Amino acid sequence: MADFTDYGLFLGTPSIVDPGYIQTIEVDSQEFKEFIIELVSVTSDIIDALNKKTTGMHELSEFVTGSTYFSDPALDSTTAGVPIQRQEQSITVIFGALPNTAAKSVAHGIVFPVPNTLRMVHIHCSASDLTGANYLEIPYASPVLANNISIDVDATNVVITTGSDRTAYTDCTVVLKYLKS
Repeated sequence: MADFTDYGLFLGTPSIVDPGYIQTIEVDSQEFKEFIIELVSVTSDIIDALNKKTTGMHELSEFVTGSTYFSDPALDSTTAGVPIQRQEQSITVIFGALPNTAAKSVAHGIVFPVPNTLRMVHIHCSASDLTGANYLEIPYASPVLANNISIDVDATNVVITTGSDRTAYTDCTVVLKYLKS
């Protein structure tokens, strides 16, 4: 298995990919057996790296991103002495227009397997005023208190609260990333 700790999930090119080399190996030889062992090892490294990459898809339904997190320290869940890694899941919520000095709720659609077992790890949100070509990242902090925008997530909804009229921001997308443990 490749060691990914020093350089991320980038694999070097193995020597066994040279087609000229492959064509010279006798099928009955020890060299061929070693080639097969190295081929399986390289294939395992590729599969391992691929499974550890974060997927760049943002779906409207729950989706496993490919990111894994450390085992839950509050649980003593192990399999054969190996801690269980937790898979990050993601869901994208089309929030629509921001409200005018109010709170607006939109259902996120996350299905909880058991109450109190979800851990939110990222809340990404941006809003677009397509007419004025203005864009905000939410939460939005301003020195002018009335311009602040907050975002909260509960068991059912994404809630965005504006301190001023933000209805010009008609396109708002929320991406929630979480662990079910």
